[in-house]
Amino acid sequence: MFDSVLNKSGRIRVFVAVQAVRSRTVNSVKLDHGPTGARKLDTMNAHRRRAPFGIRCLVAFAFVASGISAASAASLLWPGGPLEPMWRINPRARDDFAALGIWSAILLGVLSIVCLIAAVGLWRRTRAGYRLIVAGLILNLIGDVSNIIVRRQFATAIGIPVVAAILAYLMTRNVREYFGVRDVPTIGPD
Repeated sequence: MFDSVLNKSGRIRVFVAVQAVRSRTVNSVKLDHGPTGARKLDTMNAHRRRAPFGIRCLVAFAFVASGISAASAASLLWPGGPLEPMWRINPRARDDFAALGIWSAILLGVLSIVCLIAAVGLWRRTRAGYRLIVAGLILNLIGDVSNIIVRRQFATAIGIPVVAAILAYLMTRNVREYFGVRDVPTIGPD
């Protein structure tokens, strides 16, 4: 279906309806040629779009991070319990957390809840979920850099390019449009 309409302001609107084979939804695409000649593109029914692969991976990552931090908090609350063998991976972290006392379990519990909220927010395509995951990754980046500078733990340097790449992905136009972040020009009904 192809339709062209000239509205009152003299702008041309083109509406194209395309049947998506995989998602079985109809997406309407609107090209708006304004007085400056700049084209704007908006996908109506974008809420029905399938989440991009990178976002699905981040959702899975956030759910796993939530589970791991909850297990770590539980392990710190019940030392010598069934979760204790997990600290064989990084015994130094266990000692560092133990030095903080009960606060380490509280902080890991809060981290677990925040990761869970971010995962659900990303899955439900909310701006809050997007902002929460971006803020969490920025804090992770700051933590990695400070570990290198203050504690001389150069092994944490591997996290810097990984987090930077994820943040770069989250800042792409397609991802920002997917979450409806305001700094991306969008077209709504006039």
